[in-house]
Amino acid sequence: MAALPQILSWSAAEECGRAVYNYLKTVADGSVRVGISTGTLQNGVGLAPSHDWEGKIPADLKAQIQTASDGIKDGSITIDLPTGG
Repeated sequence: MAALPQILSWSAAEECGRAVYNYLKTVADGSVRVGISTGTLQNGVGLAPSHDWEGKIPADLKAQIQTASDGIKDGSITIDLPTGG
């Protein structure tokens, strides 16, 4: 296998269907709030599929990405997000 570059570029994938579903749930239960909604791993944003690169990404890197993703989702890793003020 050819050497991989030191940096891999990856895109985020917005799961708009989940975001719309969650919004409509808040409308239905009366808890809807007006304002800016920031997409996060908890509410509908994730990594885009790597397609042709899937077999080229080392397993240890995939594991590190999964660990970071899990930590962000469960709150053990915190990130600063804009508040939309």
